[in-house]
Amino acid sequence: MDHVLTMILAGGAPDALGILGRHRAKTAVPFGGRFRLIDFPLSNCVNSGSRDIYILTQYNPRSLRRHIRLGRPWDLDRDRGGVHILLPYSGAKRTSWFKGTADALAQNLDILKRSRSRYVLVLSGDHIYKMDYRELFHRHVVTGATLTMATRPMKAGDGNRFGMIEADSAGFVKRLREKPGNDFGSDASLGIYLFDREFLIDNLERISEEGKYDLLHDLIIPAIATEKVATYRFDGYWEDVGSLDSYYRANLLLVDSQPSLQLDDPAWPIYTRMENVNPAWFSADSRVERSLVGAACRIEGEVRGSVLSPRVVVEKGASVENAVLLEGCRVAAGAKVHRAILDKMTVIGEGALFSGAEGLAILGKHSILPPGSRHLGQQETSIGELEAKK
Repeated sequence: MDHVLTMILAGGAPDALGILGRHRAKTAVPFGGRFRLIDFPLSNCVNSGSRDIYILTQYNPRSLRRHIRLGRPWDLDRDRGGVHILLPYSGAKRTSWFKGTADALAQNLDILKRSRSRYVLVLSGDHIYKMDYRELFHRHVVTGATLTMATRPMKAGDGNRFGMIEADSAGFVKRLREKPGNDFGSDASLGIYLFDREFLIDNLERISEEGKYDLLHDLIIPAIATEKVATYRFDGYWEDVGSLDSYYRANLLLVDSQPSLQLDDPAWPIYTRMENVNPAWFSADSRVERSLVGAACRIEGEVRGSVLSPRVVVEKGASVENAVLLEGCRVAAGAKVHRAILDKMTVIGEGALFSGAEGLAILGKHSILPPGSRHLGQQETSIGELEAKK
């Protein structure tokens, strides 16, 4: 992996994450009561031995930069290599925001050209998974491919969410279609690509001159017709949490007795920046079942099937069930929160009810739900949003 330069694409607009993406970069969204989304690809890199990493972002970058800082939690604060955050900047040739995934890479061609690495690993910053990229690298070298793509066996609904791949018996890609439905291909693309560096540079320059900006449509799909494009089939847990529904499901999966994603595996740790805070506290009358409770939480009520980030307060007689509460939320005495996501520093007033009913409800950062009020989401496919009241 010393021969691999890693580029993490983290600059996309977080529209599908609604309120959660309004005040922070998508990859800085908290997850699992302790982590941020960016922690997963970063930890995969470190655990795989890849330590020359660039994160390409542009939307609300401050929270991401505060979280990464010098990269010390990932052992990336080093003189050679390490982690760097790249933003669009005014230069001699390009002065615009990233227009797409390929354009984000093209605007940083100088880094690709200066690198002595022979390969470039391109990742997305909002996927939750644990992968040893050395296995992907081995597959790439053994097959002699120009590009190797990580894939997984097709699951129900994948055809409407991801690029689908048709491969031959040797695992080389014959065709790829973006969201074709469920009648094409056997594998879904995971958005994880390992390129030969010279090939990537040449083609980024070419499509940039042609005014094209998308990595998949403008570079990868055309390459299938002319290059050896291999697949690396990944059988572990992987989830794209770029939407509120998938984010909610992935969080609540963690409270299972044996979750598909193990966060406490000493053989593959997930690193993050941690603050110096007190342990959680539980009163004698509290009741917590099948939940993750972060540091410095204070629990006097009931918590069931939920994920609580640090400093959450659940007062006496309050109930939190099947919910995701981010840092510093407070559920006052007698209040109920069910099937919901509460962003940071949200207050649910005394005796209030905030519930997704048959759907999912979300309350924005610094919001206040007045005492005694009620909010019920009505449809399974809709997200009920209450604007922040500061």
